[in-house]
Amino acid sequence: MILYFFCNFADEFGNAYFHINYLSTQNLTTMKRMMFLVCMFLTLGTTYAMTEKNTAVEMASDGYVVGVNQLPAAAQEVITKCFADKKILTILKERGEYEVIFQNGEKIEFNKKGEWTEVSCKMSQVPDILIPNQIKQRIMADFANARIVKIDRSSNGRNYDVELSNGLEVEFDKKFNVKKVDD
Repeated sequence: MILYFFCNFADEFGNAYFHINYLSTQNLTTMKRMMFLVCMFLTLGTTYAMTEKNTAVEMASDGYVVGVNQLPAAAQEVITKCFADKKILTILKERGEYEVIFQNGEKIEFNKKGEWTEVSCKMSQVPDILIPNQIKQRIMADFANARIVKIDRSSNGRNYDVELSNGLEVEFDKKFNVKKVDD
């Protein structure tokens, strides 16, 4: 019916006018229903695709959202001492590890014992209390104008990777010797 209307619309004006008048109230109602169904399917399809995409990002590898009180006590203490002025956006738990994301984009990750494994403060700097003194001293000596914006601690606590505000990445071994500097 719709195809018929559009195909014949290109005819002479009088003919096209005839076809428009030919569409009775019943035909218009049918067209409205069809357009409504098409719009509904497009909306549902888009919503489903967006939901699938978001779910894949948020719930990757069986992670789920938890509350602050479900964090290990050591993790709660770190948040209270170092991020008391920051508002928590979400806390994800995945395979016994926790990722706390703050509203300003900063994040901190903890292992199942509540020890931090990664701290990322791209817009400010990692709180001094979380940085081992030997790393702080070395960074201040070698890169005086740079701030530490990210620090990773290996699961065994033997290596530290530090990202600086000037874009350099510095890797430390278990004795806090510089192993590598990358830009």
